[in-house]
Amino acid sequence: MKIETTASDLKAVIARAAKITPKRPSLPVLATSKLVAPRNIWLQATDMDNYAHFKAKGKVLEEGAALVTTHALLGILNRVPSGSLVVLEQSEGDDWLTATFSGADVDLVWEDKEMGAHIADFPVPCEMPEVSGFHIDASVLRDAFERVLFAVSTEETRHYLNGVFLHHEDGGLAAVAMDGHRLAKCVVPCAWLQADILPSVIVPTAAVKTILENLPKDSDQVVSFLYGGPKDAEPYQIRVTPDQDDFSLRSRLIRATYPDYTQIIKDPADMIALPLDRERLA
Repeated sequence: MKIETTASDLKAVIARAAKITPKRPSLPVLATSKLVAPRNIWLQATDMDNYAHFKAKGKVLEEGAALVTTHALLGILNRVPSGSLVVLEQSEGDDWLTATFSGADVDLVWEDKEMGAHIADFPVPCEMPEVSGFHIDASVLRDAFERVLFAVSTEETRHYLNGVFLHHEDGGLAAVAMDGHRLAKCVVPCAWLQADILPSVIVPTAAVKTILENLPKDSDQVVSFLYGGPKDAEPYQIRVTPDQDDFSLRSRLIRATYPDYTQIIKDPADMIALPLDRERLA
């Protein structure tokens, strides 16, 4: 494999993968990302719960696949001028890459052979049987997640609160999060969603953050939100893919029963509304 790109373009995609790649992995191969170059350049990263694909800018000179040590390469890219030309080349019969940086202020060759992992060891996500789902505007999905994420619990003893609860409500998508002290709920419109399409699911916090980091703000993109699991059983994973096909995330769901939060919310007739000045409270 041989690809050509710039340091700034490579850094952009490696930085996204580094947020998923564990810094202290239980297996050496989890410290790496898989670079795949059939016609376009794709970078795959995983922590075993989340599998992400990122599309990178560049030119494919020779097709192939290889591993890169994610955080080590990011450290090199942080020290290289952004305009430098980068050639990533894989020796025949080798799983690893040699990166050659060249430009006005740099001339560097870096061989990535630190971890001793092999490309055959890189985890592959299991297939999603009985796939179904819906489409939703990227800006709408962002809005739902951003409004409730602050209330997600970080207490590991109640793992069912360590994510955002999604379900169908009044023809739209309801996102709920709570930590035992705070409860946040946001209902957003979704023309493609029907009551029999979306079961109640809990999306882990890490997956929510990855989606928010990779969905552009104020975008008119449409996102495919798919979920799957054994027939006649609750879904166990989701796949989120924008229609521009430059990013894809597959994540395990939290398989648990979410508490009935409706018992906490009082009847609006029994509540007092107090208008507040947002600027004065800031």
